[in-house]
Amino acid sequence: MKLLLFLFIISTVTFTTANKYDVEAEITEKLEDLKSTVQGTISVAFITNLVKDFTSYRTSMIYSSASALGQQSQTFRNRINNLKMSAQYAGKNIDVCLSTNEPLLNKLANDASTQLNECVIVADSEMAIIEKDTNYRVDTLMNEVHKLEFQLDICANDLLCQASVTTDIETSMLSIPQKIGVEVDQAVILSDELKVQIKPCMDPKVAQYSLEAGAVASEITRCVNNILSS
Repeated sequence: MKLLLFLFIISTVTFTTANKYDVEAEITEKLEDLKSTVQGTISVAFITNLVKDFTSYRTSMIYSSASALGQQSQTFRNRINNLKMSAQYAGKNIDVCLSTNEPLLNKLANDASTQLNECVIVADSEMAIIEKDTNYRVDTLMNEVHKLEFQLDICANDLLCQASVTTDIETSMLSIPQKIGVEVDQAVILSDELKVQIKPCMDPKVAQYSLEAGAVASEITRCVNNILSS
């Protein structure tokens, strides 16, 4: 009888211990599934690619605007060079027409180029904020998973505690990826909005240069023509 009682106790303890480990293993597996699901929802590569895409777009915009600026600047330089050749052929001194206005033309081109770069600097700064904020919010959501790990450790052998953590894990399996999805969508929206702002920042700078440089070039032309006709 004593032997049978002893064997019953041993078997009960063994079953209870095995059952305890089965429960812990099941919860741990659920937690690992949650980690995989969350990590699969977003990766560092997504943010990196978002920044690369933005950088590529703004590079194409600055190239387009800088090219337009360079072409206009070259047109004005060619115009002035033709006037110089005409004056040289006629044996006329046109320094009075160029001494102030030619450096002004160069300054206008340099100023416009600087302003284009400022558009890029501002855009890059705002994109850096989007990147930083998105990473922070995603990291915050990832911390929710780490909190569940911590809570599970605290539970030890408390089955009620473990059951509560299991419920939280199952809830998080849906809620955290959804929240991350919202953050991802918001980052894309902000990036797209920032793209839209670049061209309106650059185009007026080129247009303003064309207007002001054109006026200076016209003044040089008027001055040179007056000398040539005198």
